[in-house]
Amino acid sequence: MRSNVFIIGHSKVGKSPLAKRLAEHLGFTAIGASEWVKARYVPSDDALCDTAKYIAEITSLSQRLLAQNPDACVEFMRAKYPLADGGYVIEGVRNPRDFTLLYRPDVDLVIYLAYPDGPVQPTTFEKSGIVAIFDVAAWLIENGIVPPSRFARFSIDAYRRADLDGSPCGARDLDDAIERACEWAAPLVIEREAPRIVHADLPRTLAWVENRVLHNDDPAHEGWTPCTVFCVSSYAGHAPTFGILTDAGAMFSYVPIHRLRHTPPSEPLDDRMELDDLAYHDSREGRIVAIAHRLLAFRGVLTATFKRTGRRVRAGYIASIDWYSGNDLLHFIALANGQFAMLPSHKIMFGDGDEPLPDYEKMRAEWRVGR
Repeated sequence: MRSNVFIIGHSKVGKSPLAKRLAEHLGFTAIGASEWVKARYVPSDDALCDTAKYIAEITSLSQRLLAQNPDACVEFMRAKYPLADGGYVIEGVRNPRDFTLLYRPDVDLVIYLAYPDGPVQPTTFEKSGIVAIFDVAAWLIENGIVPPSRFARFSIDAYRRADLDGSPCGARDLDDAIERACEWAAPLVIEREAPRIVHADLPRTLAWVENRVLHNDDPAHEGWTPCTVFCVSSYAGHAPTFGILTDAGAMFSYVPIHRLRHTPPSEPLDDRMELDDLAYHDSREGRIVAIAHRLLAFRGVLTATFKRTGRRVRAGYIASIDWYSGNDLLHFIALANGQFAMLPSHKIMFGDGDEPLPDYEKMRAEWRVGR
């Protein structure tokens, strides 16, 4: 998780060039807070050649849309960008509600870019919104929630240095402000490891655990104990493991998949498989989520193919476990031989038939709207 940088300022003061250059300097991505309304705005012929008219029209549209849904901007941006991960320079926030919902006081930075003699007069919507954002920032600083060092104000006297001819000594152009903003922001950007989600609830799954697991994997303890599997655990570099609750009420974690079964101990395990077969790979870094897809649960029956041996086994679907930050997904399934397994999509085929696996390949392309 990294900082985001907010650039606040009135229209036509140079926020977009500042955002672009600052993003390049930090290795971030520059985005505009007005994308949500620009996607729905069709300017009139007058607005195409009149900046003030353009601003008036798009502001009016913003007000109408926000009256229908006050969180339209926030919902659009969160859907399009993983803002919680950080690494964005966000320019043009004018709505104090948007700012309070998107701004994270513990990691984010805020820059105010001022151009007192700028070419365009701000609208009331813009002016009052920015004042309200200032009030929020001031309250956070005055109450010790955010140090004042995480807010900065840069003022310019002109866009270009050539426009400063005849100006008093010390006058600054946009390039000056951008240079100072880059110097200010770079040492303050926070790089913080995102909290890992290492446990995810599973559908209640009745099972038996090998007794040796309950005694530090001592093989002297033979037999099986009835239990319920209730979660999957992901410790990076280790095989996926499970949390169980025995019928007697004892809870255990870090239970490997090859020490579990779903058929009673009175039934033999047919060609029992070991960990290297049953778990397709070790747990990945990052967060996990587990979900039982209703359609897959409804289809239920499938054929699993094991990569090391080529063995094919009938199975039933239980849930899917997704390491979503790394595009890795395994399905938790109950094999006909009495064991459980975790296999990827390209190693299972739903249905009662005995069709061979198609010659498909994993999707590694990334699809992003507008980029």
